[in-house]
Amino acid sequence: MIEAIRAGNLAQVCHCLDEGISSNITDKNDIPALVIAASKGYWEIVEVLLATGATWDNAIVQDSLTVPSNEWGSDRNIGAVTVWAAARADHPKVIQVLYSVMPQWVQAVLIQACEQGRIDVVKTITTALDMSHYRA
Repeated sequence: MIEAIRAGNLAQVCHCLDEGISSNITDKNDIPALVIAASKGYWEIVEVLLATGATWDNAIVQDSLTVPSNEWGSDRNIGAVTVWAAARADHPKVIQVLYSVMPQWVQAVLIQACEQGRIDVVKTITTALDMSHYRA
């Protein structure tokens, strides 16, 4: 299923899920399927994974995750890492999907990105959430 996610093959992902493969599957580096789909910008796959029970709240990405903390933030919650992955890769549609399910993590990442001066991440999130009405 990981290969199908990386390829953006929604039909194959759905088939794998129908065959009983868990939406919480990880790759050989312990990166969850949800994070992989978000980082690739596959918002439809993100929706399917969330709808089929992908864990994101109170779940921690394994310490063996090979991505530096400055790349996807310092928080190792799967929700936060997923938001960071999508925002860092400039996928506002994925951010919109994630915000509909986990607004607290989108907000937390936005705050953390502001504190760290990560303008790229801030821009992706604010674009996704259409925050233009907050401008002075």
